[in-house]
Amino acid sequence: MKNFIVYLLTGVLLLSCTVARAERGNEDTSIFQSIESSYVYIQRISQWISQVKEKLTTFDTLQANQLYLQTYRVLGEYFHKLSDITWDWVRVYHHFSTDPEVERLVAQLEECGIEVRYIGSGEWNLSFTQYFYYNLFKDYVSEEFRDFIRIKADQDEMISPDGEIVVPWEYIGSRLMAWDIFMEKYPSSIFMEEAIGEYSTYMHFFLFGDVHSPAWYGDGIIENDIRLVFDAFLKKHPNTKSAKILTFYLNEIESNGGKVPSDIERRVTEFMRQLIK
Repeated sequence: MKNFIVYLLTGVLLLSCTVARAERGNEDTSIFQSIESSYVYIQRISQWISQVKEKLTTFDTLQANQLYLQTYRVLGEYFHKLSDITWDWVRVYHHFSTDPEVERLVAQLEECGIEVRYIGSGEWNLSFTQYFYYNLFKDYVSEEFRDFIRIKADQDEMISPDGEIVVPWEYIGSRLMAWDIFMEKYPSSIFMEEAIGEYSTYMHFFLFGDVHSPAWYGDGIIENDIRLVFDAFLKKHPNTKSAKILTFYLNEIESNGGKVPSDIERRVTEFMRQLIK
């Protein structure tokens, strides 16, 4: 009965979209055809989430861990297909946000934990809401899985849209340390490869900045306020891998007369590879 109702509602939505599109006359219909196709994947995502919630009430920790991995993979597949279908209008969402058909679809997406999110450069994309996976699994998975999912959720906000860092430099350091601590706590984690990738990304932002927010400008001297953040970071986290990498970085600058060497990124990357294996 539940599946019948879902299919019935989906059919009604598809029919209403088709009628609305027909009434538009000569307007380009490709956008609204993609909206119609979207409901198929919204239905699949919604059904999977319902099944997960039912299973978790009877699963033990190990089963919940496996269900998280399976869910992340399956919903990822549905989500990527949904994103491909809707890309033409989602990326310019501000042009369609008040269209009744788009509003209806966005409301359906939100019920599945999916939102339209601004990503910079005048473009938007679809994304699961920040704590979607954490809220779904936090009470059932192991501590390692819970920590991983929580860190991913905590950091599911862009820090450098359009190549310009929009958060305090200290905040980048806190993201960096979250992964440092995770890798130290779970050296054999199945998430280690991803953790290293995230860690490396934030280390790059922390040491070098980004295109429009570099840690230094033409004179090659680290900005004073950023240098103060580095000093505070070393005092707060003195015996960590991150502190060792930062110290290496600062020593390389000091050995170059206080200016950043032209190949500093290569030097740091090589040092970090030796330290984090």
